[in-house]
Amino acid sequence: MHLLVNLKQIESILLMQKKAEAEGKTNAAKLFKAAADAETIHALKHFEVAGKIGTTAENLQDGINGGETYEFETMYPPFIEQAEAEGNKAAVRTFTYAMEAEKVHAKLYKEALENIDETEEVSYYLCPICGNIEKKCSRKM
Repeated sequence: MHLLVNLKQIESILLMQKKAEAEGKTNAAKLFKAAADAETIHALKHFEVAGKIGTTAENLQDGINGGETYEFETMYPPFIEQAEAEGNKAAVRTFTYAMEAEKVHAKLYKEALENIDETEEVSYYLCPICGNIEKKCSRKM
């Protein structure tokens, strides 16, 4: 349970950092960033000693089965339903964007697992609006 609390704390601090940046409070934003980095170090150590970090292949499979797929199949649909019932169009939009992005994340994890020994460099673009990730291979097509 402590691990989840630590991860939520990191998310909250990063949101506070973004808000401070948007308000032009640079020093506070830097402090929030440093605190989030510190909490990330703690979380990584906690996960390591708890045996929660597997091989890369295991971690990709966990990302497919436990994380991304759970989010788009189980977590987001009721969020969207509730937002629709409340008439909250902004919430429907953000939950839908996230749900669709999670489908892409699961697909990318699956591709990475299937090509785990591939050495060709791949680049990823993260959409700052919806959280979607696009993959770009370095080879010319």
